[in-house]
Amino acid sequence: MLRFDPERGRKQIHIMRILQVGPIPPDVGGRTRGGVATHLWGLVTHLARRNHQIAVLADNTVTEDKGSKTQEGIEIYGRRRPIQAVRTCRVLDPQFLRNVGRVKRGCGSLQHLPGIIVQSLDYDRVIHLFQPDVIHVHHLENRFPYAHFLGNGLSPIVTTIHSTHSVEFAQAPLKDLRHRFIDRNLQLAPNLIFVSHFVKKRYEELFPNRLEKLKTWVIHNPIDVSKYPSIPIDKARQHIGREPGQLLILFVGGLIPRKGPKILMESAIRLKARGINFNLMLVGDGPQRAELAKLIEEKGLSSCVSLEGPKVQSELAYYYHAADLFVLPSFMESFGLVFFEAMLCGCPVLGSPSVLSELLPSREYGYLTSQGDPESLATAIETALKQSWDREKIRSYALQFDWAIKVKEFEEVYRAVADPLSSDAS
Repeated sequence: MLRFDPERGRKQIHIMRILQVGPIPPDVGGRTRGGVATHLWGLVTHLARRNHQIAVLADNTVTEDKGSKTQEGIEIYGRRRPIQAVRTCRVLDPQFLRNVGRVKRGCGSLQHLPGIIVQSLDYDRVIHLFQPDVIHVHHLENRFPYAHFLGNGLSPIVTTIHSTHSVEFAQAPLKDLRHRFIDRNLQLAPNLIFVSHFVKKRYEELFPNRLEKLKTWVIHNPIDVSKYPSIPIDKARQHIGREPGQLLILFVGGLIPRKGPKILMESAIRLKARGINFNLMLVGDGPQRAELAKLIEEKGLSSCVSLEGPKVQSELAYYYHAADLFVLPSFMESFGLVFFEAMLCGCPVLGSPSVLSELLPSREYGYLTSQGDPESLATAIETALKQSWDREKIRSYALQFDWAIKVKEFEEVYRAVADPLSSDAS
């Protein structure tokens, strides 16, 4: 919905109809979990609180009918089962079939035609039902070409680039196919949000000269402060079954090579050899769990290292508050929201420069350490454990990334794409 501002002489955006395209978290019906789903739901709930009309085309949930369900004032449209989707007369519409062909040409061998038809029917249905002022797509790959071609240019599209993982951590020939796919989409997507300057720089390196003519913004991933209330450290430790006097080191993330849990384990071996009394808690799950469990047994680390398994967000708050130090020796993070989750609970953080330097303005909040080097990591952990940290100051720094504050930056982007004369990208 637009309104006219006589002082500026043009229409200004007031209340908007915004369609978000991406996954939703399990607690609102999503069948998968992950950072993008958490991010999307935080964005839509805060936009709704500011009275925008919000719908989500959620591709990780299934709907049993043609309608939508409402959750916290947000319309959620799931994927329809193939038999439901193809019953619509739109499947024989010439314009629809032309759009399907365009999506197929863009996807190439990455997606098969039957699946493209079913997904295209879902996009066509939701876009025409909801009639959005702006479509916000999460991930340039997979979702963008559907929104672009099925939307028929009726609504401007914003795309958030959450990571480069689909290209950088893929094996050939899939890596090359995805690179060409994203490169083609970059030629069609005029409005891009990057979750960090690091991700934008990687895109500039991976796709030279593609961003020069596009509108781009960098909006750091926000965090929902309300989900991390302050908890006294003694209460937090009692809740997770840890003694008050222990030095607690916390890792939160997938147990996969990119996150560096094995590097951290090798550092723990060195810390134990130095006679340091500590307890390392690894929260998360993944394909390296069995290997890490075997290493704990072989190196006699069961008294100081524990595999805690995955934890829900409410439980994680106790771990962050209980820890003396949060360590994530990841080789690549698009943003590293877990660092801010830890800092929001007053916990200092430690990570590698390529991941953490953009988020850590001073050593008052944590340390940077060499990447992939267990010895340097062990030394940095030892130094950090000996330092006295101002936990309230750490928390205050993280508060500036609250969704309630950052959501306004997304509104500015929507204003820019819906009314290009209103503001410029940065």
